[in-house]
Amino acid sequence: KAHVDLPKFSGSAPKISKDEKERLKAAYEDSNKFFVQKLFEKGDAEKVLAYVKARGMYDSTIKEFEVGFAPDGKDILYRTLLEKKHSKDDLLRSTLVLARDSNGQDIVDRFRLRLMFPIHDVQGDPIAFGGRALKKGEQPKYLNSAEHELYHKGNVLYNLNRAKSFVKDEDLAVFVE
Repeated sequence: KAHVDLPKFSGSAPKISKDEKERLKAAYEDSNKFFVQKLFEKGDAEKVLAYVKARGMYDSTIKEFEVGFAPDGKDILYRTLLEKKHSKDDLLRSTLVLARDSNGQDIVDRFRLRLMFPIHDVQGDPIAFGGRALKKGEQPKYLNSAEHELYHKGNVLYNLNRAKSFVKDEDLAVFVE
């Protein structure tokens, strides 16, 4: 419509098996539930929830966008996901956790003490996260998931899973950075 030529998309993402894809998606789904649950717990999360509401977010918005909280701790998410029977290898591949040593024995959560926003694929499955630092001076202020088999930043448009029906109905899309 705008007479702008766009290069043809070449799906050059590495191929993974359906089983591997489902395991990674399950790890992200369980992580998303974990972060959402943590936002409504007693303790540090109470301050975080008050902060979010002070910034103008309503309960309905928090719920719809599945805003969450990554608590401060070395490996809280990692241990929780292991309890849910996710494998260490899958969790490392997902980039939800990181190995701090060469033999993979010292595993830490990627996101700690951050306000969490899930990034969904077009089908609505969480495949990555954006985390905003909550401690003053914490760097980086915004930390995103690293790219992995399901998430390639250049191929994902935030919130498209919710907006796609409106774009189709209105035959219009407005993009902003």
